[in-house]
Amino acid sequence: MLTRQDFPLLTVTDIRRLEQALFEIEESYAVMQRAALGLFEVITGDFPQALPGQTVHVVLGSGNNAGDGLEVATLLKQAGFSVIAYCVFEQPFSGDADEAYIIAKNTGVKIGSFFSFDCGDDDIIVEALFGIGFDRPAKGLVKVAIEHVNLTKKQQPNVTVYAVDVPTGIVADTGARLGECVMADKTVTFIADKIGLHTSDGKGAAGKVIVKDLGADLCHAHRSATHFYYTYRQREVPQHGNRHKGNFGHTLVVGGNQGMFGATALASVSALKVGVGKASVYSHPDYHSQFHWRGTPLYEVMRCLDISNIAAYSAIVLGPGLGRNTWGINTFDQVIEQLNKQRLLIDADGLYHLSNLSTNELDGLIESSGIDVITPHEAEAARLLDCRIDAIRADKPIAVRQLAQQYRCIAVLKGAGSLISDGEAVWINTTGNINLATAGTGDVLAGMIGGYLAQGLSPLEAALYGVYQHGLAADTYLAKYRQKSMRASDLWQFFHKTAPS
Repeated sequence: MLTRQDFPLLTVTDIRRLEQALFEIEESYAVMQRAALGLFEVITGDFPQALPGQTVHVVLGSGNNAGDGLEVATLLKQAGFSVIAYCVFEQPFSGDADEAYIIAKNTGVKIGSFFSFDCGDDDIIVEALFGIGFDRPAKGLVKVAIEHVNLTKKQQPNVTVYAVDVPTGIVADTGARLGECVMADKTVTFIADKIGLHTSDGKGAAGKVIVKDLGADLCHAHRSATHFYYTYRQREVPQHGNRHKGNFGHTLVVGGNQGMFGATALASVSALKVGVGKASVYSHPDYHSQFHWRGTPLYEVMRCLDISNIAAYSAIVLGPGLGRNTWGINTFDQVIEQLNKQRLLIDADGLYHLSNLSTNELDGLIESSGIDVITPHEAEAARLLDCRIDAIRADKPIAVRQLAQQYRCIAVLKGAGSLISDGEAVWINTTGNINLATAGTGDVLAGMIGGYLAQGLSPLEAALYGVYQHGLAADTYLAKYRQKSMRASDLWQFFHKTAPS
């Protein structure tokens, strides 16, 4: 049995409000010093003492983020590290950063204008350009500095890059990348965790995220937060007595048009792998007598030969391999007409047909039986919301909330740091890796969530847990094989056999 724990992710507006509350009870410079100390503790936790010939390169903007960088430069210099700071802008530092500059210089930190510095194999780069204030594409020397940091890391993988608060180039509220962005090994973020560090391009750019709250009172922010990341904590699994397969639901996967049966095979077996009692497939007639997956008969998966009566099924997964031809259109329409309070997940080509419904048809579907979960990727989301894909990528938290509101269901927006919304709150998944960027993994996810729906989980819990376990299986695969070589069906061997309470 597992229980979910939610952790708040705050917007820049929330962070600014908490920051001002801190400044009302103590000097802003003291808060900056505490931020630098937090960053110093992370760096010295990785490097308890300077290695022979090791240099710390601190790349500075001009505002508070630069002040944090200058303060940590001072602390590292005092701890015996060789430190060089590079000023990207010619204008003097402002506010607290100016005081930090004077102290760093007096401590012996070398400070000069930015140039393309050379790094040794074990050197450290601290990126302190913009932080949460970044809201436009980098240009000029800022762009050059970002490119140099990334090129250095690419050429010398042992160099460690720390981003201060948020990697420059990433929008803190969305994770969207505005042009070039710093690719960090670790991001030390202050006051509270940010949305953009866990989704979209921000997930990859931030690396490992470490939060230093600086003593901020997060109680009010926790009550008002509508964005979360989440995890599950395993507890003892209860052993049920007199129960049989009929107690664990029946999932029907509808799809498998000509040439696309593999999608339904992946989804139906995935439903079984997460514990559903029975799984069936309704597919194109070409496959009624050839029920195989890679040459192996699907003995455990049942055939559904007549879609005119689906009352026996607990949950329907509509769309894997469905296709967009006449058979796909007719099959979609038949399922929608037959629905009678079964749980419904729509994925893949099912989403294409959903987007083609008129307003009256969509309202009729929602009012009669409803949709429980939709699982689009970015392009499918753009079609569902009738917008450009760039608009989806620019603000995924807004997009997933709009999907949930428009279709009155739980929406899963797939991608790096997949997002799940009930129309009000947004949850960001923290499991998963690049191995999921392969054909068929979306079908596996649809089958998993469909399996959990059939077993009686609420649509929200089925989506949250399915996305989490899907990513966790990929993480377990990567930990074992340490390369991008996974096929979608490889996920099955790493599924956990427990279900959430």
